[in-house]
Amino acid sequence: MLMLSNKGLYTCSPVMAFEHIVSLVSPRGRMRDALLGLALLSAGCGHAARSGMPEPEAKTTVRVRNQNFLDMDVLVLQGGQRIRLGMVGGLSTQVFTLPDYVLRGSQQLQFELHPIGGRANPRTETISVQPGDEVELIVPPL
Repeated sequence: MLMLSNKGLYTCSPVMAFEHIVSLVSPRGRMRDALLGLALLSAGCGHAARSGMPEPEAKTTVRVRNQNFLDMDVLVLQGGQRIRLGMVGGLSTQVFTLPDYVLRGSQQLQFELHPIGGRANPRTETISVQPGDEVELIVPPL
């Protein structure tokens, strides 16, 4: 009854559907049986969702431009948790991808930088980050 179409979706042949409906009508021609058969058949003849790989979510990235001589560890703060993204060398630029779980809860984030060999740990203000955003942090020279 169900056939595979050229697009890979399941569909029902109209001729087969008509023949099936006619076969459901009893010799006495009860309309109720025919309508029930039509309802059941139409439910099974719709397009089914294509099973396969889900669409990949857009990656959320953080570009850190370090204009300082010191190397910096980059952390993201979310919900009281500190998650290390990586390190950016002095006088260089590095792009980090935020893990998906960081944006599942609150999308209000802060970023913290730990200069290696330095004393201060500067933090950004809280910002709203959506999946697929590109955040840019610029570390000024001291």
